[in-house]
Amino acid sequence: YLPLIRDKKIDLICNFCEEQPNIDKLDFYIIFGNILENAIEHCESDKVKKITIETGKSVDARYYFKIMNSINTLEKINLETSKKNSINHGYGIKSIKQLVKRNNGVINFIQSRNSFTSIVILPIKKIS
Repeated sequence: YLPLIRDKKIDLICNFCEEQPNIDKLDFYIIFGNILENAIEHCESDKVKKITIETGKSVDARYYFKIMNSINTLEKINLETSKKNSINHGYGIKSIKQLVKRNNGVINFIQSRNSFTSIVILPIKKIS
């Protein structure tokens, strides 16, 4: 996704921890990739376009990642699809929610005036 982020002139800020989620890697890539792709696609701002990615360990000892992108809208964002042809679109968020639930996690979406944030919390992989 880095070439796309550069092409769209988006500032990227990342903060990663060593913890890892206890889920199948393909499931994680689908969840993380879909959320990041949505963030890139909808990143807008009158000033600086920005995406922030943060991972860490939650207070209840679970893995989390948070992806925040700048937005430029006061309207409530439709999580089903933003595409005009909704028949062939809108599966990303549905699949994310299903995979998070299947892996005993939770997902939250928070919209404010200038940002949209996706937060995913998953079990932590035990490192022996």
